[in-house]
Amino acid sequence: MISLVDFIEKQKCLEEFNTKMYNLADFYEKLKKLKDESFKTDDFVLIPYYIQNKKRLELYYCELNIRVVERIDREKLLLNKTGKRDINEIQNDVIKRYEMCCIEILNNEISKENILKYIRIYIFK
Repeated sequence: MISLVDFIEKQKCLEEFNTKMYNLADFYEKLKKLKDESFKTDDFVLIPYYIQNKKRLELYYCELNIRVVERIDREKLLLNKTGKRDINEIQNDVIKRYEMCCIEILNNEISKENILKYIRIYIFK
């Protein structure tokens, strides 16, 4: 099984702003063609961005945050991310966004489909 970082680092990148930046549309197309159905990964964050007028605009509201955990606990994750004390205090649209952008995984393995789904929903809406 290939590691997510190895797969990403094999993609063409642009180095600007002291950061390696990858074209997400190209990444998406190569990911769709990949025969492997899952990746090995450690904790991982992918932050989409736009470049406009030679400035990088990072889209933190829809960053993909993959966390390796011993036990999946969506409620705890949502409470930690939002700073709320009760799940009922969190608006449904916020819950939906975090459910797509914050993925907890076991055994350091994430499915290719989870990543493709994230890109389709947040990048290619």
